[in-house]
Amino acid sequence: MGDVFERIDNRIGSIKMKIPIFYGKNNPDTYLEWEREVELIFECHNYLEDKKVKLAVMQFKDYAILWRDQVQVKRRRNGGRPMYTWDEMKHMMRDKFVPLH
Repeated sequence: MGDVFERIDNRIGSIKMKIPIFYGKNNPDTYLEWEREVELIFECHNYLEDKKVKLAVMQFKDYAILWRDQVQVKRRRNGGRPMYTWDEMKHMMRDKFVPLH
């Protein structure tokens, strides 16, 4: 019987969950809510770190995508690497969108 529950539990990753759009508006609460929703989705899936970043960025619109592009250009210009991990991206996003955290 435990095997049945384990199989049912493991299938939660197959449920389609859509990452919400993030516009990059100057509202810390909006960013923190977006981050929380994305974290909940990532908890249900076993994504690699670079895939987490790509999935999140795909939902950037307006200022958020401009900000991300500027960060990537600046990092390349300074000899740095692109954002590879979700934790790294969250840290940079919190610095930008929740400046007093």
